[in-house]
Amino acid sequence: MFNDITDGDIPQLLQQWGLPQYIDTFKVLIPILVKSKIFKLALSKSHVSEIKDILEQLQLLNKDNENYEEIESILAFMLLPLLLGNPTHKTKKQVWRPSKAEVMDGFITHVMRPMDVQVAIAQRREKYLKYNLTLQPRVCVWNFIQLGLYQLKTKWDKNYSTVNAFITDLDFNP
Repeated sequence: MFNDITDGDIPQLLQQWGLPQYIDTFKVLIPILVKSKIFKLALSKSHVSEIKDILEQLQLLNKDNENYEEIESILAFMLLPLLLGNPTHKTKKQVWRPSKAEVMDGFITHVMRPMDVQVAIAQRREKYLKYNLTLQPRVCVWNFIQLGLYQLKTKWDKNYSTVNAFITDLDFNP
């Protein structure tokens, strides 16, 4: 399926794919082995409270639950931005290094009610504008999915040392 993608398709795919498609891609196309490698790496970093919280949620899951595989995939997906680290954003006047909670919120924003979505987006947009950032997904997470999982490289890709180290930590062979 992904062998048919050309460099010209990437910008269009980036515009069309939203979070549900990322989760569906992660759930359907990524073998169980990848999830287990993510969880194994997360265990080695379980001293980080946000990672520990997600691993505890995994432990509480009932394997007989009909939604077990989906929930397990979502938890693995939620670990990605935490395992990739905190990016530092610099402007001419400021340096901002988001907290782990801000990294998670910037990747997946959870709201309790549908009517809270616009408020959450407005709050993130206002905060990100201070640092000349957009609401786009974290590029290094997308780069990991693209390079680490699908071995797909385009002429637009930057080289991220954190992504390369993460791929090595997971023992992938792109």
